[in-house]
Amino acid sequence: MSDEQDLDRWARLRFAIIGPLLAAPPVRGELQRALRELSQRCWTHPNDGTAIYFGFSTLERWYHVARRAQDPVAALRLLYLYLNSELR
Repeated sequence: MSDEQDLDRWARLRFAIIGPLLAAPPVRGELQRALRELSQRCWTHPNDGTAIYFGFSTLERWYHVARRAQDPVAALRLLYLYLNSELR
């Protein structure tokens, strides 16, 4: 599997998780509750199929990045590249 495919799979997973919040935004004051609920769910790793969980702050970051973007999936794909470059 190529790095490009990995990036695409991760971006699609991120969007699948937070996309419903973008399509039907929670009422004022309910975003934190919704993100907390998502952080307690088990997700399937996009590359190896194992169980994976994401923390509240991670989901919150994804939500705000996607909400501000013209193309949320592309923004979530680039988020990974940006964060990895910051860690180097």
